[in-house]
Amino acid sequence: MVTQLKQTSNMVSENKNNQNSVDSYIEIFDSLKQGIFVFGENNLLKTVNSTGYDILKSSLPDLSSQKSLENAPLEEVFRDTAFEGWSEQIKLVHNEIKDTFHRNMMAISGDSQRIYNVRALITDESPSSLIVTLDDITEQKASEQQFSELEKLAEKGVMASWVSHDLNNILGLILGSAELAELFIKKDKTKQVNEYLGKIKDNVSRMESFTSDLTNSTHLETDKCLTDLNKLATEVVSFVSGQKMFSRIVVSANVDSTLPKIEIDSGQIAQMLLHLMHNSADAIAKADCKSGHIEVCTHADGNSVFLSVTDNGTGMTSETKEKLFQRRFTTKEDNHGYSLMTCKNIMDNHSATVDIQSEVDKGSTFTVQLSSPDDK
Repeated sequence: MVTQLKQTSNMVSENKNNQNSVDSYIEIFDSLKQGIFVFGENNLLKTVNSTGYDILKSSLPDLSSQKSLENAPLEEVFRDTAFEGWSEQIKLVHNEIKDTFHRNMMAISGDSQRIYNVRALITDESPSSLIVTLDDITEQKASEQQFSELEKLAEKGVMASWVSHDLNNILGLILGSAELAELFIKKDKTKQVNEYLGKIKDNVSRMESFTSDLTNSTHLETDKCLTDLNKLATEVVSFVSGQKMFSRIVVSANVDSTLPKIEIDSGQIAQMLLHLMHNSADAIAKADCKSGHIEVCTHADGNSVFLSVTDNGTGMTSETKEKLFQRRFTTKEDNHGYSLMTCKNIMDNHSATVDIQSEVDKGSTFTVQLSSPDDK
């Protein structure tokens, strides 16, 4: 697909004096289900196919005609009113700051939200052109989200049943011991009272151990292999772009192209990253930000690789920061702090450390330091 677009764009330029050839290639563009935008020098629009115009029209109702887009600058085509942050990110490719661009991005117009798989690349012609393709994946993402939620509900149902059964058994023993202790208190039999009070204490300890085991579930065997952390990070960013809790948040990835591959359990690190991003989304929602932003970054420094999540949410006090990752500590209602405990366990599994920079009403940055292969 990408190669065909490059070839077609080059052919249009080579045959620009032959109107029949140009019309033929434009017809090919118009037959594609993806929106196709070709920008020339100074990021001015050279051509857009019918699907591309329809996409713009659905988000920008004031567009008068497809012809009115001729020579429009990239930031006017993808206006921030509907395509917030698109133009700045796409222009990085044309300005040769990044080689390619491939990401799921959201367009918002009123109450309408659409998710697009966005690709941007440079043609080989001279002067080069920037081709941007948009593929509407809203329904696909909605189906994935629904399926994911159903899976989670099923898992929670099984887990809740199992936890409830075990806890009820322990609580039954505690209640029975308490009733017998009460009976012996009335009979003034101190020895038996102390015996059953001891059993109550033993079962309370069992309950404490049981809940501790729940938080330590990530201490299962860690299966590490050489992994491209950049790819993992961009895939997670792409995944959350279609989730409801991120619908009003600009989520971006800024990865270091010099990053070496690193031995990690990709599933656990992806889980940790998701937890951190969910916490960021919660902080942004709590701050009631009109323009929430979460940025996932990677970079290398010496023998270490760093993965960070930055948000512009509520931030936190130094007292709160010191208590993070402690068992059962949480700042959220109806929450038990298990997500951050899970993150801590995953970090421990990878001998990783975390640095937290945060300021109240400004936001937070969680930076996880991992060892690179050279550090072995």
